[in-house]
Amino acid sequence: MQPEKERNTTVSADTDLLDTEAHDGDDAPQSGYNELLFFDFECRQENGNHEPNLCVVQNEAGDEWVFEGDNTRNEFCEWLFTKEHANCIVLAHNFQGYDGYFIQQYLHENGVIPEVIMRGAKILTLNVPMFKIKFVDSLSFIPMRLADFPKTFGLNELAKGYFPHLFNTAENQNYVGPLPPSPFYHPGGMSPEEKEKFLEWHNGLKENNYVFDFQQEILTYCRSDVDILRRCCLEFRELFRGVTDIDPFEKCLTIASACNLVFRKNFLKENTIAIIPPHGYRPKDKQSLLALKWLSYKAEKEDLYIQHARNAGEKRVGNYLLDGYDEETNTVYEINGCFWHGCLKCYARDTINPVNGRTMQDLHQATVEKMSYLQDQGFGVCEVWECDIRKELEQDQDMKCYFESYDLVDPLEPRDAFFGGRTNAAKLFHECKDGEKIRYVDFTSLYPWCNKMTRTVVGHPRIITENFEDISTYFGLIKCTVLPPRGLFHPVLPYRTQGKLMFPLCKLCADTCNQTPCTHSDNERAIQGTWCSVELEKALEKGYRILQLNEVWHFSESSDQLFKEYVDTFLKIKQESSGYPKNCSTEEQRQQYVDEYLAVEGIQLDRSKIEHNPGMRALSKLMLNSFWGKFAQRPNMAKVELISEVQTFLDYLTSDEINVLDANFISDEVIEIHYENNENFIAPNSKTNVVIAAFTTAYARLKLYGVLDQLNERVLYYDTDSVIFVSKPCESEPPLGPYLGQLTDELKEGHITTFISGGPKNYCYRTSSNKVETKIRGITLNCTARQKVNFDVIRSLVFLYAKCNVKGQVTVDIPFRITRDTKTKNIETKRMKKDYRIVYNKRVIIDDYNTLPYGVYYDPKRPGGFGGVDRLYDDVKKEGKFAISRKKINEWLMKQDAYTLHKPMRRHFRRNRVIVGGIDQQWQMDLADMQSMQKFNDGYRYLLVCIDVFSKYAWVVPLKNKTGPTLVEAFKVILASGRKPEKIMTDQGTEFLNKHFRALMKEEDIELYNTYNETKASIVERLIRTLKTKMWRYFTAKKTMRYVDMLPDLVYSYNHSVHRSIKTKPAEVTTENEKKVWHTLYDHDAVKNVKYKFKIGDQVRISKMKRTFEKGYLPNFSKEIFIISKQIPRDPPVYKLKDLDGEELKGTFYEQELQKVIKEDDVYEIEKILKKRGRGNNVHYLVKWLGYPNKFNSWVSASEINKI
Repeated sequence: MQPEKERNTTVSADTDLLDTEAHDGDDAPQSGYNELLFFDFECRQENGNHEPNLCVVQNEAGDEWVFEGDNTRNEFCEWLFTKEHANCIVLAHNFQGYDGYFIQQYLHENGVIPEVIMRGAKILTLNVPMFKIKFVDSLSFIPMRLADFPKTFGLNELAKGYFPHLFNTAENQNYVGPLPPSPFYHPGGMSPEEKEKFLEWHNGLKENNYVFDFQQEILTYCRSDVDILRRCCLEFRELFRGVTDIDPFEKCLTIASACNLVFRKNFLKENTIAIIPPHGYRPKDKQSLLALKWLSYKAEKEDLYIQHARNAGEKRVGNYLLDGYDEETNTVYEINGCFWHGCLKCYARDTINPVNGRTMQDLHQATVEKMSYLQDQGFGVCEVWECDIRKELEQDQDMKCYFESYDLVDPLEPRDAFFGGRTNAAKLFHECKDGEKIRYVDFTSLYPWCNKMTRTVVGHPRIITENFEDISTYFGLIKCTVLPPRGLFHPVLPYRTQGKLMFPLCKLCADTCNQTPCTHSDNERAIQGTWCSVELEKALEKGYRILQLNEVWHFSESSDQLFKEYVDTFLKIKQESSGYPKNCSTEEQRQQYVDEYLAVEGIQLDRSKIEHNPGMRALSKLMLNSFWGKFAQRPNMAKVELISEVQTFLDYLTSDEINVLDANFISDEVIEIHYENNENFIAPNSKTNVVIAAFTTAYARLKLYGVLDQLNERVLYYDTDSVIFVSKPCESEPPLGPYLGQLTDELKEGHITTFISGGPKNYCYRTSSNKVETKIRGITLNCTARQKVNFDVIRSLVFLYAKCNVKGQVTVDIPFRITRDTKTKNIETKRMKKDYRIVYNKRVIIDDYNTLPYGVYYDPKRPGGFGGVDRLYDDVKKEGKFAISRKKINEWLMKQDAYTLHKPMRRHFRRNRVIVGGIDQQWQMDLADMQSMQKFNDGYRYLLVCIDVFSKYAWVVPLKNKTGPTLVEAFKVILASGRKPEKIMTDQGTEFLNKHFRALMKEEDIELYNTYNETKASIVERLIRTLKTKMWRYFTAKKTMRYVDMLPDLVYSYNHSVHRSIKTKPAEVTTENEKKVWHTLYDHDAVKNVKYKFKIGDQVRISKMKRTFEKGYLPNFSKEIFIISKQIPRDPPVYKLKDLDGEELKGTFYEQELQKVIKEDDVYEIEKILKKRGRGNNVHYLVKWLGYPNKFNSWVSASEINKI
């Protein structure tokens, strides 16, 4: 990256790369303009579709034009798109998400093709070259509500009013009369404070019999909005130009690009920030890795000895290095990367390779000449192209598994080191006890502090892939495998998995969201990733170990001055425009304030400029906080192009350089395509540097980590630059201060008394003044939403989730949600609903709402702490103090609730076969989920699958839904075949428990039952797997995903094929031959000499059979203790149980579902006190025992209860 005024056009890396990046969607073309225009639409929406019926336009001088009526949009556009307005910049607030869509509608309808830059569904800018008019969104520069503009820029005489948008209908256009009722203003969409102000305003006008003239009111409202927009945008531009000498609206599209331009023009020194090559510094190594994998796979599969880079080194022949060579057969193996060798199946002959500047034809010809040379030298040549290998990988599962397990890793990708802020709850609920306070602190301008006060990279790195030194000698990015320690409450290193940013101590636990104690090996726990060296050094300090180094980008040059001047410039402006602090009233106090600021920040404030200036303060805050993000911009943003020529469209579709993501036929003449560059054709971007962005966020996480590490388990919640924690007397706390990077108290007064969190960006708290604050990402907490989502509701849901493992939810109604149709360019109002639920899977939930990171095994101070028999035995043996056997340890563990409640469960073990007496005595039934293919199969989403357990005869009926009536009709189709079961068995799914299906079972005299444990209806599930396997083979062979036509043939084929278990065809089993079939099935099932693990009378806990991905932590085994009442001789054996009251439990249990306990004491935990009776020394309590059903509730003397 070079200063804007004298940028070089090349950058030196391993190879020269032109700095001619495609338009990155942020900086606007630099050209003069005549004037700024400001506008706003008001729209009718009674039919759901927004239709402009008023538009107010103002120029810089305040001259105004008004367009009204049903033809408002067309009249405005016809007025605007003329030569008189050439070189105009037109602004609207939220142009990207609202007003811009109406402009696009007009242009498309009139065959005008604009240049559009979009971000998702939003229009960043829209240029109309025919008229030299550019549209810009003020929201991209001033990211706040229009209502907040006047206060921000100190224009207090301006104020955004209220208008009944829902009253804007065709029939009310000429309304003159009483003020419309408050619901037309949609007060439910306001915040409680706004609603209170609105109702006060509304009631005041009503009491004074205010006459509401619709036409005058809508004009006044819209005019006021445009006036606010105009005056505040002009103020913003003047302030910006005065400080930077740059017009932001002319030269930029967003505040981030404006900050970047200011930095490049006014502050950037030459040869400091590198332009990172989009293909990296080892562009050919990815293809080389693929070649090594293929050569190793080839050698192992065919028992060959192939010499290659990792096996005795590459053999040289003439000027060529060979990918692989087999001396025994004198065969050369060449693996040609399509991009590097000019594959003519993948690229057109005239496509230019952007790295080496040669055409694909030239590269291909050079490859052909190499092959010919090798053949002339007498070698056999085996030539394989990359695209053929990738195609083979899709079809050969063994080959794919081999490639995935190969121990070489891809070259370092710098974006892998770029992580966001650290956000999570460490405890889901806390209520202050005596002496406690909950405090909420945040850092002042954390990212500007990182830019100013920390060291960052300069220039290009040295790439190191071998002969590594100690990592303390490196400054840059490091790709490696680390083993986290066991005992950190707050781990250091970030890790992406499950679509989330986590901080785990075990990779496998994080990957599977394992909510049980970690028992994984070091290899399973180890994390491979790329991190900034400064963050990795902190990790090593906290006990992480590096197992393997893969690659280092070491920057020999670095600087802590790169951004200091930029930050100081705008920090000085911010501080001066904030005025003096309230406690500085005397000259002596003010001079002391200036002197202290110089001593701490190194900035000399100009006393003559220290005065309250809200506009300048807002600008300087934007310039500080919006600066660094541009460095992180992705290099391959999706782009939008409007095309009117068919040949151009075909060129895009067939281009080697781009991937077309979507195409929308706007009209008969215009096609809108969305595309991105092929990964091999991404141009370098002179405005970005992801390594700098990675260091910025790493320093921010380390700054936050310093506070987390100090507070440790007192932390309740943290979010990027803020921490909520429990303050206790006589315990240390992080210091507060007013300067950059120092912590300040987020609460204006008092402290928090109760805190609740349902996960990241999802919390609420009550303060000592009884004020409640709630923050939930994804839900606007207006008055309507707060009726459903509030302090009490969140508290209840968190309790259910953390204590009962119940995933409750509430539904928020959104009656007026504005949506955008990207194809028709319509703006619509729709009624929508949004579900609020607790989602917490970034840590392990344990007791009392506390959490631990994935990978902790509860007592981190000892390797065997809270471990199983083997771990404890090894720990005790190494310590050498006690001579104790595994048997003794096992007996001791049986007495420990910490072990018997939390021992890992067995889900997969051999179970008993289902034995039935004959044909149609018992069927099994289940639904096969086929939703992913419904669009190919006439909307059918499920298959109702039935099988006769004895004969294995199957029935399958496709379903469009799984409602009761649909299931009934489908099962009647099966009954129409002439067969009917005595019993039907299903698993614990609820699909068949509805009243409609149960009524049919009763009517047909069929007994419907399900399993009492987690055992599945295994026979029907095995049938479903068989059917799906056959389907997928059919899909592959026929190149189709449609099964509904061939389903009857598939079922027929199954029923008329010999089944291995019955040694005949299911269709041929009848009452005449069922005795023979029975002996074939069950003769070998006779059970002799059964060995039982448990004796009658043993005490056991029952496995709860939680699933791997189940959220929330609860013990794996029941708190309630049961007694073995009967042994049943099966293979494997099963048991009947009774509770402590002697009541038999339904169903039987396998040994793997039980955990033996030795209950020597008579101590039981109380969950809740229900009632009290008696006085003095004769007080008794009716208690509910923790983990036991209500029937065990009993009266207990107060003297028998101990607090723990």
